[in-house]
Amino acid sequence: MPRFHFDLLDGAQVTEDPDGLEFADLDTAIAEAAQGARDIVAHGIMWNEDVSGQKFRIRDETGQAVATVPFRECLPGWLRG
Repeated sequence: MPRFHFDLLDGAQVTEDPDGLEFADLDTAIAEAAQGARDIVAHGIMWNEDVSGQKFRIRDETGQAVATVPFRECLPGWLRG
């Protein structure tokens, strides 16, 4: 199975995922990143922190960026504001 890395982008700050996770394909990795983004935003709300502007950059096993998942786009329409 291919390995994908979810780097966290927060403005100019980048936290790289050194280990990555194995997923069947890119679509599955994107779906998992979207769920993770929703979980992180929910956790931020509990701590009164707005992290909805962050993004996941997904890299494949060669280090090539293959997708970006903005947290805000993973939220229900009325929360995207």
